[in-house]
Amino acid sequence: MRLSIVLLLDTSGSMYGEKIQALNLAVANLLDGFKRQALAEEPHVAVITFGGNPLLQSFVPVSRMPAAEWGVGGTTCLTKALCMAREIVTPQTISILISDGSPDDGGFARVRLSGELFAISIGYDSRPEALSRFTGNPARVFSASEAESLPGYWLSHCFGEGRLCNL
Repeated sequence: MRLSIVLLLDTSGSMYGEKIQALNLAVANLLDGFKRQALAEEPHVAVITFGGNPLLQSFVPVSRMPAAEWGVGGTTCLTKALCMAREIVTPQTISILISDGSPDDGGFARVRLSGELFAISIGYDSRPEALSRFTGNPARVFSASEAESLPGYWLSHCFGEGRLCNL
């Protein structure tokens, strides 16, 4: 079974400066963490950025994911991004929201995704409690400095006998 990962990246105006730099570094560390896991097949990753209108970058093997420096702009249109993600996720997908946890549109309550849900909290003023509404479990909200450890956590806590499980 090939692992599919959907990254939901907050590129709204609230992510300006150090936050977008932290997001870019967290994504690079996260992908490096998945590359190091001993999985039977290489994971594939898709990216949805949301700062204004959400944009989708289709699934590619994690080793072919280009290093990217995302910029910022627009409002935090999380609901639109989650609706877009809902079209491509399956119960076997890992969805990872990377944000400061301040959506403009209440998206956490409006749209639920299937599969395994994680979040990475960005910024000293981030709202991990808001991000835990996305994951359904505060233990699944990581700080930016912990991004590289998320794949190992997933492998040890959520993956077993060839299938994903819910904690």
